[in-house]
Amino acid sequence: MLLIMDLVVEAGVRLPRTIGPTATMVGGVVLGQAVVEANIVSNLVVIITAATAISNFIVVDYHMGLVHRMMKYIVALFASVFGLLGLVITFTVMVTYLSQLESFGTPYLSPIGPYTKGDILNVIFRPPLK
Repeated sequence: MLLIMDLVVEAGVRLPRTIGPTATMVGGVVLGQAVVEANIVSNLVVIITAATAISNFIVVDYHMGLVHRMMKYIVALFASVFGLLGLVITFTVMVTYLSQLESFGTPYLSPIGPYTKGDILNVIFRPPLK
């Protein structure tokens, strides 16, 4: 279901701007209705898939969106094979990988990754940048 929805969204992105969103919406509704009526998936699966498709548009950069899509499939694969343990494994691997990354000499998960006492308030209340 996730793959079908990603294909519909990708087709809508590549269509002209005037009909792209309409084609995506109509395609999603038609496909969702068809799979529910055919008893392939339940209504809940269609709702979760729609929420996931909408969340794809949160990430503005196309390449970051691709990373989001790939991680979605990896997490779904591990969760379907190993269950809750698969979710824990993928979450642990992702956090471990992100904690080792650096951006411009600063740890990626700073100030949470390497705990910095004075900067921890920036996580909760972010002051304006000067």
